[in-house]
Amino acid sequence: MIVTYDARLVQEYAHRLHRSATQLVVTYAFGGALTGASLGFIVRDLQPTILATMLVAVIGYLVGRDKALRLKLEAQLALCQVEIEQHARQSALARRS
Repeated sequence: MIVTYDARLVQEYAHRLHRSATQLVVTYAFGGALTGASLGFIVRDLQPTILATMLVAVIGYLVGRDKALRLKLEAQLALCQVEIEQHARQSALARRS
């Protein structure tokens, strides 16, 4: 079985990475809010619960944003490789002419 190069596959992969990165930030922030709320309910007081919810949601958002940046960078590197390949093909064709 011979596998051939397919730029569309790499572009689809990059698109999915970008979509996942966006969802990741929301997921981490929401998970942080739930974790903070759970921790706050241990105290059984509304003010610490709200504070814990907000604090851990912000921490979750920051962690999610960092992970999302890594996914977006991976997507950009994949797209860069597609561009390099396209330019290499064009250069090879130009030399033949």
